[in-house]
Amino acid sequence: PYQWAEIVANARAGSKKAIIKLAVVEKAALDSVLMHLVDFVGSNKIISKNQILEITEYLKARQANSEARLIELTKAVRPELKAQEEAWAKVKKEFDKIEKGDLKFNELVAKGDRKGAREIIQKYLPWDLMEPSEKVAWTEWLDALEKPDKSKLTLTFRGLEDDYIFRTPNGEPFLMSTVMTKNQGSYTRRLRSLATLRDKVGVYPFGLLGENLFWSVGVGKNPTTLSILFYNHSINPRGSEFLSTSNLEVASRFGHKHLAALLVDERRLTYNVVSNFSSESERLIPLVVFPDEIVHLEKNLKGIDRKKFQAAVEVKIGRQLTPEELSNGFDFREILNNYKKLQHILNPDPIDIPKTSSATGNCLIDYLKMLAK
Repeated sequence: PYQWAEIVANARAGSKKAIIKLAVVEKAALDSVLMHLVDFVGSNKIISKNQILEITEYLKARQANSEARLIELTKAVRPELKAQEEAWAKVKKEFDKIEKGDLKFNELVAKGDRKGAREIIQKYLPWDLMEPSEKVAWTEWLDALEKPDKSKLTLTFRGLEDDYIFRTPNGEPFLMSTVMTKNQGSYTRRLRSLATLRDKVGVYPFGLLGENLFWSVGVGKNPTTLSILFYNHSINPRGSEFLSTSNLEVASRFGHKHLAALLVDERRLTYNVVSNFSSESERLIPLVVFPDEIVHLEKNLKGIDRKKFQAAVEVKIGRQLTPEELSNGFDFREILNNYKKLQHILNPDPIDIPKTSSATGNCLIDYLKMLAK
């Protein structure tokens, strides 16, 4: 439902790719209804033959209208999509020059140069290709990365069992997501994967292609969505742009011998309600954790003593951990707040909506209105 809601919201915000996708799904839905109408007629004992004929004629007319509109839409948006690709191609030509710079991305993070880190990430993000929800999310994430608000700092934990731990010249630890660590080239060059990742991981949900009408129809026409990136991260985080964090209990499962406590601006923490593993209370951090965001990091080959770890964290933050920070609670207020945060990202404010957005019309509503007459 989140993927659907995000695409509908992006269509309302003016995304041509989202509008096309909704038109494709509408046509596929009508094709499916007409195909199965024969089975319905055979078992029907409620609707008269005349009503069935009326419904069939309506659906066929709607199907023809849908096909014509899809052709018109595709033709209308093709030049704009081509212009977006050309604009992004020009941006990519600057990458070699950026990568020859004196300071690489990992060095900027090690120095705590948040402004420099933001600027370089921003240059590698494919803004010309991104959907409205992606732009909303990354703008907020980058704002929080550059200028974290102390009043919004939130405590979260990460198990580090399989992580590569970076160190500053002074030995302070910092972290990066696997899209950076499981890659090649300089750490600046690795930022190129932010664009390629969208097409590989942000378009189809792992394991569902061909099993779900919404995603299997119109192959090649699906726009990237954050909700699919989040979902696929929960299935396989290898090569992801996000770092998973959670409460202490859950993080300890992934950090029996290596565990960290983090204080991060809540604007950079996204609760993964799309995950199939809701019990993990996963909170995603995009791309990087700075040295000053790591409150406490502990490694013990014999195993972490969670109580001692908790005590060390409490000394450093000057207070006791809350029940929610310690383990999975069932606080409806927290759950509602997490849904609201995700809704803010997946439901961007509308911008100029083109006339072709009539393709987002709901054929089911029209159908029910007809039956009600």
